[in-house]
Amino acid sequence: MKKVASLLLIFVLAFTMGVGAFADGFPTELRGGTMMRDGNMHDDDANNIGGALPRDSRNRSTLPGAMPYDSNNDDIYVYDDFMGFVPMISMINENQVSIGAGEIFLVREGGIVLPEYRLTPNREYIFDIYFNSTNAPVTFTLTNAGGATPDTLAGHTALVRLTDEHLSGPVGTDYTGRLRLRSGRGSTMFSRTDLRTRGTGPSRTYQLLLETRANYTTRLTDVTFTMLTSGNLPTVSAGAANPQLSVIELVVGWRRMSDDEVDTYAEGDTVTLTNDYPVIMRRQIERLVRNHNYRPIHLAFEDGSWEYTGRMSGMADTNFFTTQDVIPPLMNRFDQDFKFLSLPGGATFPTNGEMRIDVSDVSGDWDRIYTYLYRNGTLTPISTTYDSMDDMIYFRTNFLGSFVMTDVEITDRNLLVQPGQPEITEPEEPGYPNLHNPPMGVAGFNNLFLSLGTLSLLGAGAALIRRRK
Repeated sequence: MKKVASLLLIFVLAFTMGVGAFADGFPTELRGGTMMRDGNMHDDDANNIGGALPRDSRNRSTLPGAMPYDSNNDDIYVYDDFMGFVPMISMINENQVSIGAGEIFLVREGGIVLPEYRLTPNREYIFDIYFNSTNAPVTFTLTNAGGATPDTLAGHTALVRLTDEHLSGPVGTDYTGRLRLRSGRGSTMFSRTDLRTRGTGPSRTYQLLLETRANYTTRLTDVTFTMLTSGNLPTVSAGAANPQLSVIELVVGWRRMSDDEVDTYAEGDTVTLTNDYPVIMRRQIERLVRNHNYRPIHLAFEDGSWEYTGRMSGMADTNFFTTQDVIPPLMNRFDQDFKFLSLPGGATFPTNGEMRIDVSDVSGDWDRIYTYLYRNGTLTPISTTYDSMDDMIYFRTNFLGSFVMTDVEITDRNLLVQPGQPEITEPEEPGYPNLHNPPMGVAGFNNLFLSLGTLSLLGAGAALIRRRK
């Protein structure tokens, strides 16, 4: 027990020392306005390939001819067993799929949505609903399929949009068929799931709207939906099947940097990060460390908004997704100019490194920059230095989160972290287990060392530099 207590004390002291640079006086003086840049979410969907939307590269299907699951992927999957279901689409090989008789399936932007199609968090998706209108499976060739026509997929007249006529028959009949959507595993990943229609009358078509929740973990979550029809259904054509029940298989999560991309970086290279694939897995980080001969690694976000140089050995899976979106609580509370830079997933490095933030959009208008870390509803002052050559501010830290810059000092003591005041932690939303890289606001050692490492430094004098000529 004494040994465990000693190790814990050493752990806490090490963390305490690791963030000492966060609050040692501010602001940084610049030359006299504001510009607030809102970062745009990158659309990182894969391009359509021959009229199909491809599966996620981590496909785990055991169907004959399907891509095998890569056991070295290190993905964390969260799902419940869904016994006895048949996937909506069976992969015959990499170029062909089989769509069962009467099977309902999804089409997005002219391409068939294949099993385990990946959805990005915090986005809205709209899918058109199609089905196989025959009593026999249809083989769909991905590479030669072409695009979609208004009612059918080109070259495949059996694959048609689902309409009211297919479900309820022509006007004046007694058909009472209905389309229903039932959520299965992974439903907590969505803030909205709706069936909706387009048009009127018997030709009215159906769409599925899915809105994924905002989360910045590093795991992938398997989700399923059941599309089923009920009631007295008509016959689409002589001997044709009616749509009955289909299971839609999707995956929600951020893309990972590929192993090939990781291996392109050697010692002295700058590792470019992008929102197209912001996650770097633990094993990939170790490869980067080895390729850099265990020296500090220079990271740079693709738009030039920030750079970081530090050691990465021992880091967990990390999501480097970056945004410059506003932080509403601060915008609503203060009538002043702000600039924001946020890594919502948080990135914790083993030791202090140098963080650099581009301020070229505000330096021409602001005389000073007051910089803060925003976390759990509080602001922690950060001491920064201004580099007039690169038009950047820089400071040392081992944690990358939400950084707030303004030209007017914030003195609201209810918002600032105070000496002796522990940070308020917010519980993680149910349904989002925090396995590797916790989002900001989750209680843990990160909150502990941040509180201990900064409280003693509050009240330090502001660090000023001479204005640029």
